[in-house]
Amino acid sequence: MWSDILVRSVVGLLVGLAVGRLLGWMFFQAGWKALRLSEHREGFVALAATFTAYGLTELLHGYGFLAVFIAACTIRNAERAHRYHRVVHAFTDQIERLLTAVILFSRRRLRSRWRSALTWRGALLGLVLFLLIRPAVGWAVQMRGKATEKERAAIAIFGIRGIGSFF
Repeated sequence: MWSDILVRSVVGLLVGLAVGRLLGWMFFQAGWKALRLSEHREGFVALAATFTAYGLTELLHGYGFLAVFIAACTIRNAERAHRYHRVVHAFTDQIERLLTAVILFSRRRLRSRWRSALTWRGALLGLVLFLLIRPAVGWAVQMRGKATEKERAAIAIFGIRGIGSFF
């Protein structure tokens, strides 16, 4: 089991690095302007990069989400100050809002399916994870940080996305 987790993580890391380096070169350093993806100012290229890293990693039986994260960090490090990063950020923000709307509109249909699959044991586990374990881990990872006790508690309870929602 642990060897499977390790192998899948290493595959995700290596594919993410490879895809990130290749796409980072294609975004910012390719000699041929038609190949330099940042010149096109298209946000959909970010979606294609995501699917490429994820799909290739899954084909190789690795962790696709890890590969996408590593590829994104590698692309970002290829050129830190390029204004194309703003285009990609705005596009992913729009996609996130669109997917949120889709989820909210389809919530009623999904709720009946979830309710039939939800058991008391699953509900209890979900509550324990959400109300106890998630805040405890959020608190623990901040122990060496500079946040005050109140700030640490707020971040641990709401999560970084929840805190961001307030702002």
